[in-house]
Amino acid sequence: MRRKGACRPPGGMVEYYFLSMITDFRLKVFETVARRLNFTRAAEELFITQPAVTRHIKELERLLDARLFKREGRGIALTAEGVRLLAHSRRILKEYETLAEEISFGRNSPVSGELSLGASSTMSQYVLPPLLALFNRHYPEIRIWLKSGNTEEIEQAVQNESVQLGIVEGTATRADLHYQPFMEDEIILAGGMQAAVPSEGLSLPQLSHVPLIMREPGSGTRRVVEEALKKHGISVSGLHVLMTLGNTESIKMYLEHSPACSFLSSLAVRGEFKRGSLKKIHLRHLEIRRTFHFIAGHGDHSLRNHLPETWVPGIQFCTKQVLRTGIVLYGFKLTFQSVIDIGGSALALDLIVVTLTILLGAGLGRLLKMDRDTALLTSIGSSICGAAAVLGAEPVVKSKPYKAAVAVSTVVIFGTLSMFLYPALHRAGILDLTPKQMGLFTGATLHEVAHVVGAGNAMGQAISDPAIIVKMIRVMMLAPVLVVLSIVLARRDPSSGANGEKRKITIPWFAFLFLAVIGSNSLHLLPAGLVDAINTLDTFLLTMAMTALGAESSFEKFKKAGARPFLLAGFLYIWLFFGGYWLVKLISL
Repeated sequence: MRRKGACRPPGGMVEYYFLSMITDFRLKVFETVARRLNFTRAAEELFITQPAVTRHIKELERLLDARLFKREGRGIALTAEGVRLLAHSRRILKEYETLAEEISFGRNSPVSGELSLGASSTMSQYVLPPLLALFNRHYPEIRIWLKSGNTEEIEQAVQNESVQLGIVEGTATRADLHYQPFMEDEIILAGGMQAAVPSEGLSLPQLSHVPLIMREPGSGTRRVVEEALKKHGISVSGLHVLMTLGNTESIKMYLEHSPACSFLSSLAVRGEFKRGSLKKIHLRHLEIRRTFHFIAGHGDHSLRNHLPETWVPGIQFCTKQVLRTGIVLYGFKLTFQSVIDIGGSALALDLIVVTLTILLGAGLGRLLKMDRDTALLTSIGSSICGAAAVLGAEPVVKSKPYKAAVAVSTVVIFGTLSMFLYPALHRAGILDLTPKQMGLFTGATLHEVAHVVGAGNAMGQAISDPAIIVKMIRVMMLAPVLVVLSIVLARRDPSSGANGEKRKITIPWFAFLFLAVIGSNSLHLLPAGLVDAINTLDTFLLTMAMTALGAESSFEKFKKAGARPFLLAGFLYIWLFFGGYWLVKLISL
């Protein structure tokens, strides 16, 4: 799911749901009962049983050491303590709701995208439909995909990431999944009107003589029933099971036309009980309750999450302050004289390459339905100066660190390939370019400064010198590109303030300092030895920033990014090679 105009990782919806669940469910139960002043109606609204409501209220009273409700005639009323708690609970619940929306969606930000859910049969048929309808009214531009299956199938779907969030019943069974309880349900024995059972109900020994319809193996309902019966020494294999059916609706239809019985969710048979087509059969000394869970993967497995908590501020410092300092000091590698020496044709070539590469990358990113942040970072890295450009653009784009890591990996891969490919093609005479043209071509199309230096040195000084200068002109373009990018993003993004004000333009101060440092270096104000020392320090700082960036990343995040970033980088690589070759030939005419 993504904000309109700003892509967000698919896990955003998962975060929203889990943020919604961090409230104490007992407060929600209390608020509902206080509003309804009726335990039965509160249970219906919350999709839990009345005994469950009663238990939550009693537990809350025990924790607070205070009575919250009192009998008043045939109904109930709040006590003085209950009135005070109601005021606080409503404020707390509202704050959690606001928190969830701000973190996951962005304040007042319309959202669009896709949300894939997986739900067990009971949830998908009897609980989720009205909730999804309500969700759709609030977020009509979000397309929801709902996969229905038994608990085992949904757990597998979450595990292989074919759905973002699962909702299942029963107990936690997989260590590689996170289970978050959110509501309770009761499993009851239901039968059709033809079912011949005593009015006082059945004892557990009598259950073995009742014809039963069971859910299939892998069903959460069956799993809970088997566990409950096992505690009383009863095995399903010892019962009179007529058949297994993989659908609750099929079981209910079967029961209406037979003397058989079945263990079903109370949520699934409420309508049939009211109509009188099915009846509840009392099973003495057996109460079966279960909990529904949200399930998701354990999430972020980045190195940062396995390091001591005291290290986190240092990692964050390196990914921001150290990174920006490294970008500024990078200017000591450049001078404005080098731009003048190479001539206007090189400046025009770089301007065209940088502009078209960014625009092409943004367009292809949309066609590939890529995350916007990753597409922008990949395009800027390919167009200007590889990893340094990605790291410089990351604070302006305000993306998550792992997206920058993905973008950096793409430009490093294709830049390294070119570093070996260009000299090989030049020696083979495949590229019909003069030494100066080859220098222009190399400097205008290779990703990293190091790649240009490596390829240029392999082809001789006549090619290396103009290649490095052309590359440095591209590097200088980082500052104006970041300014333009900040303005464009501010205009495109929806308002984020309470008063509807536009998103503030992020002025990349480090980009201007970068240009100032180039100007200072052009005047040769510092001794050459000191400049060399600064360049060595800068290499160290950028290495620290890259290391911290790596600590924020994981293979899971690269997996989630998928092949599209590398596909985009591949398309841009083809454009840089063939388009750059054509532009060099055109400009040199």
